[in-house]
Amino acid sequence: MPPEGPAAVQGRSRGWTVPGNYQPVHALMAKLRLGPYERPGPFGLRDILRKYGHWVALGLLGVLVLAGVSLLLAGLNRRLKASRAALNEARNRLEERVAERTAELAASEHKYRGIINGAREGFWLVAPDLTILEANQALGRILGYTPEEIAGRTPIDFVAPDPRRILEVELGRIAESETRSYEVTLLAKSGSRVPVLVQATTLWDQAGSVRFAGGVLTDLTAFKEVEASLRRNNRVLRALSRSNRALLYAEDEQELLDEVCRIAVEEGGYPLAWIGFCERDRHDLRGGVAMAGERPNAMAQLGSECQDDMAERYPSLQAIAMGRPVILQDLGHHTEAHPPGPGRPPITDWPLWPRCPSATKASRGPW
Repeated sequence: MPPEGPAAVQGRSRGWTVPGNYQPVHALMAKLRLGPYERPGPFGLRDILRKYGHWVALGLLGVLVLAGVSLLLAGLNRRLKASRAALNEARNRLEERVAERTAELAASEHKYRGIINGAREGFWLVAPDLTILEANQALGRILGYTPEEIAGRTPIDFVAPDPRRILEVELGRIAESETRSYEVTLLAKSGSRVPVLVQATTLWDQAGSVRFAGGVLTDLTAFKEVEASLRRNNRVLRALSRSNRALLYAEDEQELLDEVCRIAVEEGGYPLAWIGFCERDRHDLRGGVAMAGERPNAMAQLGSECQDDMAERYPSLQAIAMGRPVILQDLGHHTEAHPPGPGRPPITDWPLWPRCPSATKASRGPW
């Protein structure tokens, strides 16, 4: 039907032509039961798919999903069985490992106790409440107690009064620092003072709470004695060096003696130094020729004859008579010659020149 045909003009259309696709026409005719589709033919698979295709697709999809879920469950079941078997095996290995570890810990504890008890340094184990849980035998020897007597008490019970604040501060730092090192003086059972070096370590549990603090205590008594001896020797060496210099620069004998006494006190650290003469023509001792230090006037009273009955009272006379140094440790029996004072050290007298005339030869010289 061309566009200028009467029907096209009357229908106000542009005419008809051959369609590009006949499938919609066939579908329309089949639905309306027109033409060749007026009588329905056999209902085959294609008809089923054409009419119920989406349901079939949904059904197949459901089957596939069920099959996938079944496979997944089967895989999970296999893995679960394998995991259960592995768990049982791991539990058995863990039980064996726990037994081995328990034996190792027992051996380690035995070894630890052997090392701690066999150590030369003291050791204590302090709880968070500052109670001593354990002490070794070396600490017992240092303090004069048995380890059982130390356990159950606190470190404060063994510290001397004057350095107690040091130990209190360091014990207060148990939860603040992992390691600490400090010196403190402890009191032994006999009442003697024992300087020790404490090297402490704090151990925490997994929750961050303090389990205990262990401390290794080293007895510093021998070190302190050596240190004091070295200080004394250094002072003596300094005094000797300064005295040699004074010998070179002194203009007269009195200046030399005064300078030597001053050096002995200031450089040597001695509280008192003095020099006297044993007269050649008289059997007496002239004190106060040169002196320096505390209570020098006490030595000015020393002026008595060199007699045998006086030698026992005066170590200076003993030094003159015997020609060797005399050390006086007990000042209580010699208060006439050397008045004692608080903390006064022992008195030592040295004969610097030959003996007094009352001994062998007549000579004069400082001592």
